[in-house]
Amino acid sequence: MTHRTAVIALAAKLLKLPIKRVATRDQGFTTATYRADTRHHVKLAADENGKLTAMIHEGEEISSQLDSYKVGGTDMTTRMCDVPYIFALESAVDELAYALDMDPVELRRINDAQIERVGGLPYSSRLPNECYAVAAKAFGWNKRNPAPMSTVDGRRSMAAGRSAGAVRRPPIAPASPPVLRGLP
Repeated sequence: MTHRTAVIALAAKLLKLPIKRVATRDQGFTTATYRADTRHHVKLAADENGKLTAMIHEGEEISSQLDSYKVGGTDMTTRMCDVPYIFALESAVDELAYALDMDPVELRRINDAQIERVGGLPYSSRLPNECYAVAAKAFGWNKRNPAPMSTVDGRRSMAAGRSAGAVRRPPIAPASPPVLRGLP
């Protein structure tokens, strides 16, 4: 238990109400529990049309800190859909697109899986390509300069990129608890 959790628990007990603490964006980087250092080695191979033919993704992760603090839900951090692993893989796909002189969204469209490989059945809902098209049109993807480090604003390099993710939705609570915002 962190000191923040203790304060929230005490407030809930005194008020006799469930309480949920919501951190600001800035606080999210300092109030969360430890995220282990990771190292990745990613290799991708594709044919001249961008179709992936091979992939290796090896990751190393420190599994704990020298502390007695126990983090709940750590089973989720071992799955490949967790942030550090997806970031490494997505970065490698972007580098491959640049090496092939191909649009990174187009490379993803070419390699989008419509059929589940183990059972051979089509996915029941699969919409990333439609999402990419709507997003690209909304912010002028085709007008960007695709070369890395090609856009500079003063001393800062700027870039346009794309991102996608998967969300594990928790069960919906029957009622919303009071919310404490911006607590240290």
